[in-house]
Amino acid sequence: AMLGALALFLLPAGRGHPGTLMDWQGAQRLPWGIAMLLGGGLALADAMGSSGLAGGIGGELAVLGTWPTLALMLAVVTVIVF
Repeated sequence: AMLGALALFLLPAGRGHPGTLMDWQGAQRLPWGIAMLLGGGLALADAMGSSGLAGGIGGELAVLGTWPTLALMLAVVTVIVF
């Protein structure tokens, strides 16, 4: 990721566009909060997968597969609301 970001500052933009693909002013305008949220979510998902936590949670929730569809929908909506 760091090499990709560095490449944006070093590679020329091309014909008709002076400078590089990204400059410092452009980097400051990026929504860094969203980028950090996305990166943190991906790191958390990888940690859950490699530790076996995701499989454990999935195994515990497998019992919900026997519930009627309407009951499952109501349970999910209730959890989301509260």
